[in-house]
Amino acid sequence: RFMLDAVRAAAVSDACSAVKVAASRCLGDLMRSNLDAPWTHEVCAELIAQMTTEENRSSTGGLCARILDDVREYFFGAGARGRVAQLGQLLSAVRQQRNREFLPSLLRVHRQAVGLERQRRDASEFAATLLSALTAAPEPTLMIGLQAVGEAAPWTLAGHLHAVGVFLAVGPTPGAGEEVMAIGACQVIADVVAALGMAASRPLSPWVWSRLYALASRHSSRLARPAMRCLAVAAEVEGSGSRIRGPLRQAVRILRSEADEPRATPGIVRAAWMAATACEYCDLDRLVSWEDLKFAARPGGPARVGAAVADDLVRIISHATRPGHAGDASSLPGLILALGFSLRRQLRVAATANVAAAFAHALAVHRGHELLAERALEAYTQLLESLVRQADSAGARPTSAVAAADGTSVAPGDVATSFARH
Repeated sequence: RFMLDAVRAAAVSDACSAVKVAASRCLGDLMRSNLDAPWTHEVCAELIAQMTTEENRSSTGGLCARILDDVREYFFGAGARGRVAQLGQLLSAVRQQRNREFLPSLLRVHRQAVGLERQRRDASEFAATLLSALTAAPEPTLMIGLQAVGEAAPWTLAGHLHAVGVFLAVGPTPGAGEEVMAIGACQVIADVVAALGMAASRPLSPWVWSRLYALASRHSSRLARPAMRCLAVAAEVEGSGSRIRGPLRQAVRILRSEADEPRATPGIVRAAWMAATACEYCDLDRLVSWEDLKFAARPGGPARVGAAVADDLVRIISHATRPGHAGDASSLPGLILALGFSLRRQLRVAATANVAAAFAHALAVHRGHELLAERALEAYTQLLESLVRQADSAGARPTSAVAAADGTSVAPGDVATSFARH
């Protein structure tokens, strides 16, 4: 303990790169020599924390690589199976710090050290052991760790999705622990299906699909969104809208009713999140027609289903935020987030004056509506971040056009300009 505290203090307080490297080297040697000691996970956590600081990433050259080589011994070295609970907690902590690069980097370093075949075997064994521990003792930290594995190495869980699906079963009024486990299971399934395609979606049992439908259709929006993401991702990889037509039809019916005649329809936020999530994670305009939904396009409104969902949300929000409106506004924070979800593929709609005006009204803070303004700012920020990521992935500048799902193209800067005018 004394050595750990001393080295930690040296690494944190001294600005000299040589001292930082030497301190990390001492911690690495300490960990390698005591892999099964009860305090070793603290050493490993400290090494990861040092590696992920911006100062260390930019100023100490090979420090991160050396730390990763030490940490991989803790994750994949002798006795790793017996440390699975501590490893899951470490991954959970790293994920909660929004560090998405740690595990892919660790796997890359391990592959360089032992070769591809051994790396895939070790990673698959680790994933299976983590899932077994989670099944034996369901803990949110282990589920978060499994989410990190599913995101970084989805192939390790290809044959385990039915076991992950067990956590989709929740009671009529699930507690916070049940919700966390179900949301985590949804994310793991969606990430694996998105990465592996039909090879992962087709083997899923009818029971898993039925649980996803139940979460999307009968539970809160917190559960409806991750469940609908699974269904939408499966629809996208399978090239068929059959997975989403039922729940989407239910959601569109509620949105259309509220848009045509505002009256605070029960379940409006869940319906909005379901439809908006489908817009976000699959090409709704290609996979689903108005005939599939047993609806007709609104006269004078968007001809495509995805754009119509965003348009209905704009209508609902605009009506509820107009001056003098005295109705129930409790659903507005959830609806403005849903609008942001729905616009991430509908770029042409995102750049319209009606959308910008809806956000402007929501951002005009009035007493008692501070949460609405917070959510509007969150949704707008996430939308712009999504557009910039799309531009980056296309190798374009933010001022360059990004192809939208509806076949048009819009530059992220155009969306920002439209919002700024309002």
